[in-house]
Amino acid sequence: MIKRLGVLGLTVALASCFGGGESDKLRNGVSQEGISLGLQADLPSDSLNINVVASIYEDGARQPLVGGDFFIASSHIDDDRLTSLENLSGDYKGTVEIASVDDIVTVETVYDPERAREDRWYPSDELYYDPGPNEALVGYGDDFEFPDRLTNVAISSASFSSRSDDVSVTWDAGTADQASLSAVVTCVDGDDEISYPFFTAIGNDDGSHTFDVGDVIPNELIVNAVGTIEAEIATILAALYLNLLIPGLVDASDIPLDTFDMDYCDVNLTLFREEGLTLPDGVEGGFVISSSSQQIGDDYSFRYTPGGS
Repeated sequence: MIKRLGVLGLTVALASCFGGGESDKLRNGVSQEGISLGLQADLPSDSLNINVVASIYEDGARQPLVGGDFFIASSHIDDDRLTSLENLSGDYKGTVEIASVDDIVTVETVYDPERAREDRWYPSDELYYDPGPNEALVGYGDDFEFPDRLTNVAISSASFSSRSDDVSVTWDAGTADQASLSAVVTCVDGDDEISYPFFTAIGNDDGSHTFDVGDVIPNELIVNAVGTIEAEIATILAALYLNLLIPGLVDASDIPLDTFDMDYCDVNLTLFREEGLTLPDGVEGGFVISSSSQQIGDDYSFRYTPGGS
């Protein structure tokens, strides 16, 4: 069985760049001096559970939060300590419930050594040494209000056979800063499969976007996609919804290119409506984004079965 991948994000290329392409108006690069943040809180189409992903950088380097420091997301009815995608990765995820779509969610770095140890195997009041907070990393965050939910989201077809085929996604236009599209692509060869992420900002929230199948599946050996993909925070969110959250991106060297013969690829798309928030005081780079989202389709958004050029 080929290594199954689930996503993601921030684990590739984010030490130097958050960019989602030239059309991305919201994701700025990490500053090489001072503090940078990557925060996104997202309202799904069918839930009042806000998905939050976060990372923090100091002088251009991603910082794991240790010694009692952590990200927390809170609403007036719930709070959640964000957990690491993998040990000391510096990438964090969590879910916080809201009572209505008009509620505000706060995401911030805090210092609480007892709560930081609440999931350890030993009692939280034992085996404890308190080094004190890392003052450089505590106290950064923002308040999130959410853009209107997406409505009447549709895709032109659920089946394609050529990478030159056009895929059209439509929705009721809105007034958000921009829309973006995230995908988790799973390609199958018999009993073997491999998954990889794709993300692009698609410009204005104007109700339509068209792309080629080949933009998501560059070739039937898929080495180009796997070797060059930038994993964005939005891709982590899409993977959370798809329950594919296994940290780390596959490397091109992990794919047996001489034997992998693609039968088909299932593409799971998530459309995001995004608003950029002002960076908090003292933060020099990165981004803070509030979004609403909707998955397109059920088992998959569309299936590509090779049969054309």
